[in-house]
Amino acid sequence: MKKLLSVLLALSMLLGCVAFASEDDWDTEAFLVTVMGQDYGPAAETPELRDAAGTNGAVVSGKGEASEVGIAVLEAGGNAVDAAVATGLAIGYFEPNASGLGGGGFMNIWLSDEQRAVAISSQFPAPMNVTEDYFAELFDEDGNVDKEKRSEFQASGKSVSIMKALATYQVALDNYGTMTLAEIMPYVIEACQQGIRVTQNFKSLYDSSYSKLIKSEGSQEVWFKDGIIPYELDEVIYNEPLIETFEKIAEEGIEYFYTGELGQKIIDAIQADGGVMTMEDMEQAMTDVLVIEDPVEVTYRGYRLYSMPLPSSGGVILGEILNIMENVDVASMEHNSAEYIHVLSEAMKLAYADRAEYLGDPAYVDDELVEALSSKDYALEQYNKISETPNLDPVAGNPYANEGPNTTHISVIDKDGNMVAMTQSINSHFGCGITVDGVVLSNGLMSFDLEPGHPNSIAPGKLSLSSMTPTILLRPDGTPMLVSGSPGGTYIIACMAQTIINLVDFNLPITEAVYSPRVAGTDGGKTRIEGRLDQEVIDELTEMGHDIEITSDYDPNMGSSNSIVVLDDGTYHGCGDPRRDSQCAALS
Repeated sequence: MKKLLSVLLALSMLLGCVAFASEDDWDTEAFLVTVMGQDYGPAAETPELRDAAGTNGAVVSGKGEASEVGIAVLEAGGNAVDAAVATGLAIGYFEPNASGLGGGGFMNIWLSDEQRAVAISSQFPAPMNVTEDYFAELFDEDGNVDKEKRSEFQASGKSVSIMKALATYQVALDNYGTMTLAEIMPYVIEACQQGIRVTQNFKSLYDSSYSKLIKSEGSQEVWFKDGIIPYELDEVIYNEPLIETFEKIAEEGIEYFYTGELGQKIIDAIQADGGVMTMEDMEQAMTDVLVIEDPVEVTYRGYRLYSMPLPSSGGVILGEILNIMENVDVASMEHNSAEYIHVLSEAMKLAYADRAEYLGDPAYVDDELVEALSSKDYALEQYNKISETPNLDPVAGNPYANEGPNTTHISVIDKDGNMVAMTQSINSHFGCGITVDGVVLSNGLMSFDLEPGHPNSIAPGKLSLSSMTPTILLRPDGTPMLVSGSPGGTYIIACMAQTIINLVDFNLPITEAVYSPRVAGTDGGKTRIEGRLDQEVIDELTEMGHDIEITSDYDPNMGSSNSIVVLDDGTYHGCGDPRRDSQCAALS
């Protein structure tokens, strides 16, 4: 049987590649993306397929079909929070490799009438029955992680974290929305009836997840023809069980998911595959949602930025990068020149080293440390470490001297200027591979450090560290300018820093700000660069001593900046990132 599965998978991948090689541009409705970005083609030549503009609202998400759901809710009179929840539910259907009810994430909200930001965290908590040596079985006799054991662990019920996405949606609607979950769900269900079109981007992630999906009976039912044969490029997958789950939630409320029939099915599936989560964990998740009244606030050249606090490292580390770059006359530099990339990558390296050293669940991290990492004085010290020679072995700084890592993103703005930036995840592509009634379960526990004794090591009920950085940016006069965010693991932060710098310092239009080649300085000392950057610039950086790693031209792992800007005339101009299947929809 294993040989048969391998042959079928290999044949599927081969046919998929042949199909793509001869693929013509799609001639479809406007909300369907016609060119796949990622590694597979010059998506930047088709920006009109990714962006949209309007004066009464805009939605950007990882799939055009989901963005259209958000627009439908805005048209029905809903506000940005209502539209974000609707889009979040829909993206869990259309982009199941990246998010859904089986995961969690962060929501950052700008309340226009009150002129304030508020955030909601649903990051992956550990079940109460985990132990500090929970990952001990993954290490060999020499104390090294066994890659095969790790792969098996993260594709099992042992890796599932508590799922809080749905509870977050409920809290957001109860406190800041104008519609109920039951009122929103019909828009989601109607869109889901069209099924999931297998794009090149989706198929690459789907094929790579075959080995874990095929182990789950629920996954076999949804994700394969006859329970075993993969879907091919351009075919449509109908996740009917998830539509039925949506219908049940609309009828019975979120209790159906957390304390009712579906909740018990989820726990049974997790425990049958070695996991330790219980119904008590699920019940607590339904009500234990963290509402943050004071999200991270950073100023950059007079612009005011709001982003996520811990357990997301995004706001703190993005703030550190921007604070360092504020000491540089960026506007006098040529965009994506060697001079600019050198300074930016060095700032990133220093900030990422601090992330690895200091950050985790806020209950385990000193508030004064976070304040110090966010300070302008500390950023100046970090900036003074940058020299003409690249830092190939960055180490964490000493912020105390100044005391006194698959994901999707949704951006929404409504006619009244309310904004929502929401980043959601199930960690790896298709999470742990287990599907229950159409819901793909995350493997969020793999976001913890595997070794005990670190700020991000696992503990009962502890929140894992994240890089999700849903961001809202206001102009110096306090008016909205940008709502943005990205998937991409730790590279989310680098992606967001470049999006903001491209807009503020280089004054690029949103399409160019999103499409421009990206770089990332890592805590390991490397400088990652997308392959379409000018070769002369790459050569100059190499001569300077940078340890360059060239990635694909449109590298999906370098982030997908799904962004909306507010133009001077009040128009909302949004753009989906071509590195994935992202698309904007707007309301005129």
